[in-house]
Amino acid sequence: MQSLPLGVSLRNGATPTCAVDDNRSSGTYKVADILLAAGRFLQSPSGQVVLWGGLVWLVLTGRIGIIFDSFLVLFAVVTIVPVAAMLGFRWWINRQLVQGTCPSCGASVTGLKGRAVNCAVCGNIVETENTGNFSVKDPSSATIDIDAKEID
Repeated sequence: MQSLPLGVSLRNGATPTCAVDDNRSSGTYKVADILLAAGRFLQSPSGQVVLWGGLVWLVLTGRIGIIFDSFLVLFAVVTIVPVAAMLGFRWWINRQLVQGTCPSCGASVTGLKGRAVNCAVCGNIVETENTGNFSVKDPSSATIDIDAKEID
């Protein structure tokens, strides 16, 4: 029996091989697997020693501020980014929103520049031009002829 480092032994002169799990793609691990393994390690006694040793080292060397700074940055990102995104969206909507009247029936119409909207009153498709004016997309459908009969 041949003995190799790390307690690995081979029988009858076999060569050492490494088995790869078929569920892994080319030896890479999924993030969830890594997080699960890290969680299991931190729950073990040696993981607790590493965790507490690291915290003591951070306190003794004066680098514990890194932990607090990272929470401050995370808090700033979580609060400032959504507010900035909403202000940017409101600015974009105010620049793109056009209000006017339908050319067919005169009803109030609101739409985005360069987009077609339906008039809520007459149902015609009204296009908004980049200048802010409204025009009927299909002028032949803008006029509706009705034959009315009087009923006694």
